[in-house]
Amino acid sequence: MEKPAIPFQFQQQTMAKLKKRVCEQINYRIVWSQKGFTLLESLLSLMLFTFIILLTTICLQWNIQKGEELYNQSYLEWEMFQHYLVDESRRALHIDTLNNQLIMTMKNGDKIKYEKYGNVIRRRVNDKGHEPVLLGINGMIVNRTQGSIELEVSYSLTFYKSIVVRGVD
Repeated sequence: MEKPAIPFQFQQQTMAKLKKRVCEQINYRIVWSQKGFTLLESLLSLMLFTFIILLTTICLQWNIQKGEELYNQSYLEWEMFQHYLVDESRRALHIDTLNNQLIMTMKNGDKIKYEKYGNVIRRRVNDKGHEPVLLGINGMIVNRTQGSIELEVSYSLTFYKSIVVRGVD
């Protein structure tokens, strides 16, 4: 049995009605599902945007400051000197001061001396050699307190930095 043929004009009419119906449903969903942007939503989005901008500027400012510090040669030298001195003081048997000098006696018997020489702090082992460890300084003061030694260094930019070597007899 064959299906009866549907006239072409009828097919066009039903397709047109179907398209119209689908479009009406889509338009209804698009137009009526949006309730609008309320004042509260506007304020929240403005507050979020302001917070993001504020956070971004603070992070950029902090990043610029840290970048300047890291590229400052005296700051880098100071950090390296500080780490080196702390590491060496941990390996020392005895730490002492004499005439504004820091003297460490090591386990193998070597005496390591840190002293100001001109505008540098130099390191000497058994009063031999000349190893500059900190450059461009104006002054160095070594203070002994109970249980620690404080080293104050002044740079040509007139700022002071100090470190504490602990575990001193």
